[in-house]
Amino acid sequence: MLKLKSENLEIPMTLNSPLGCVEVLNVCKSCEIMIGGERLRVDLIILPMSLFDVVLGMDWLAKYGAIVDCYCRRVTLMTNSGAMITYQVDTNPVLEERLLRNLACFSSFLTLKGEPEVIGDNAEILRVDEFTDVFFDELPGLPPNQEIEFCIDLVPGMGPISIPSYRMAPTEMKELRKQLEELAEKGYIRNNTSPWGAPVLYVKKYDGSLWLCIDYPQLNRVTVKNKYSLPRIDELFDQLGGSQYYSNIDLRSGYHQLKIKEEDILKTTF
Repeated sequence: MLKLKSENLEIPMTLNSPLGCVEVLNVCKSCEIMIGGERLRVDLIILPMSLFDVVLGMDWLAKYGAIVDCYCRRVTLMTNSGAMITYQVDTNPVLEERLLRNLACFSSFLTLKGEPEVIGDNAEILRVDEFTDVFFDELPGLPPNQEIEFCIDLVPGMGPISIPSYRMAPTEMKELRKQLEELAEKGYIRNNTSPWGAPVLYVKKYDGSLWLCIDYPQLNRVTVKNKYSLPRIDELFDQLGGSQYYSNIDLRSGYHQLKIKEEDILKTTF
């Protein structure tokens, strides 16, 4: 017995073999092995096998830049100090026979079954799950009062505008009643009497559901436009110089996330 000191793996692993799966729990860290007269370090995972004393995995071979010459039966390694080690494998007919008999078992015995790699959309889902307090399935309510409120300033001399409702199919009318009830229950809309009025229409989304849209072009025509110079695209790129991470924010559906100034609410009637 080598009397090596073992400790528990931080993450247990499962080993696949033709005889079934074996759970691996222990590792002997920083063990010393001798190759080509040089002493090298390796972390040895304890396995229930008798054919080999030690199996050096791909991670260890990559660490020492292993070059395997199968034809010449030679392995070249590079130590951390840059020294080259060449190990010549001796021909051993007895060992070769044992290897050939166990080749099928050996090729699959060292297949580690770890946690599935998380890529693409799944990785994004896990990241969102980590910050559930930021990403809501449903908005918790009306936005808080802000120092600057969203207002709708009209061009001087312009009065209220009311546009008749658009014709809707029975299925759209049913969906409209349902969505209006939901919005009213959440406090996003309220009943009122107003000289203003805008029609609504539905746009079909990619999943077949209906997206409620309020048609405000007439109101837009009589509102005072906020004039400001658009930033130059090259200046925007300059501001992003040196950044490593970029993100975009997709607001939960609905402009009701912008709280409107009380005296301008009537202008948004639909």
